[in-house]
Amino acid sequence: MTATDKFFQFPIAALHLGKEIDTVEREEMETRLSTIIDFCIIEIGTGIYKNKPEETTLAMAQRGAESCDIELPDEPTRNQLIMFSGVAQLGIKCGSPNWSAFKKSHSLIANKAARHGSQQCRLKTTFVWEAKDTGNWNWRDLTTLAAVYSGVGAYQRQKLTYDRIGAMALGFNGQRERDAADAKQYQLTDKQTLRTVNNLRNRNFFVSASPNKRHVFYSHRLSLDQLIDNLASKPEAKLTAASITERIRQRQIELAVKT
Repeated sequence: MTATDKFFQFPIAALHLGKEIDTVEREEMETRLSTIIDFCIIEIGTGIYKNKPEETTLAMAQRGAESCDIELPDEPTRNQLIMFSGVAQLGIKCGSPNWSAFKKSHSLIANKAARHGSQQCRLKTTFVWEAKDTGNWNWRDLTTLAAVYSGVGAYQRQKLTYDRIGAMALGFNGQRERDAADAKQYQLTDKQTLRTVNNLRNRNFFVSASPNKRHVFYSHRLSLDQLIDNLASKPEAKLTAASITERIRQRQIELAVKT
């Protein structure tokens, strides 16, 4: 990730569709991603409107309107300032931006967050656009990636179980929220989640390392060597970096044999 990367940030509950991940059709996936994009436009635009100087907000809104081939009025409304400044911040070009549609999407996801999971997820805008506009992503891969990123959060690395990743991929903060919604039946098995996680790791979206047979740590900010050194340097660590590396090598061999 670089300083010029742009991100869509949204509650993990935005992924909640109330059904098995592998049954989500392409059209349904595209619709939900459009809803997430609309949500992010309003969310970011509102933050700009509330926290930036008036002249800055106006300049950003003008830039956003120009990218949509729309002329901003001399005295734009609050809604126009929010909508077009959000568009500008995210680098989006909208054909016909509609406040009512954006607001409806925002309300939908905000309501889901209140019920299922307000934990935040940040995905590069390039990932979301690629998933929406090409066939290079399926819903299982995208939601599992979102789950790992959300699980790591603002930390350099975080310990995650396959059960937690599976629950978050459904749009829940974790197992407790999933069980409260009686949604375990929709979740991928740990074996399915493991395969999906391994596929994403092999595509270099994140790294993972296990200092023992029970705990797996993930990071999308550290390299694998940095993650291993980080785990080995902790006071509670019982393994050296070399032994963790060897454990990873053996695990990769085991997985290759199974597949």
